[in-house]
Amino acid sequence: MTTTKRAAPIRTCLGCRRRRPKAEMRRLVRAADGRVSVDERAPGRGAYVCCGPECLERALKPGRLAHAFRRPSEAERELIETVVSEK
Repeated sequence: MTTTKRAAPIRTCLGCRRRRPKAEMRRLVRAADGRVSVDERAPGRGAYVCCGPECLERALKPGRLAHAFRRPSEAERELIETVVSEK
């Protein structure tokens, strides 16, 4: 019996649109009440971003999060500092 190695999950960055392993990115999640937070396991619609500040700035442009979450949402600027400080 042989064991097969599984490939790491690949996600697309909301800011730069590059595809990277999930472990190298941060997940933004929109909760049912509309709040956006950084959480790898929280339930809700998620979107992934690289940890670079330029990717985060692009991801927070009007319409990008709304498109990713399939609903209008307001993202706070503090979210950028949260994601950058975590990595």
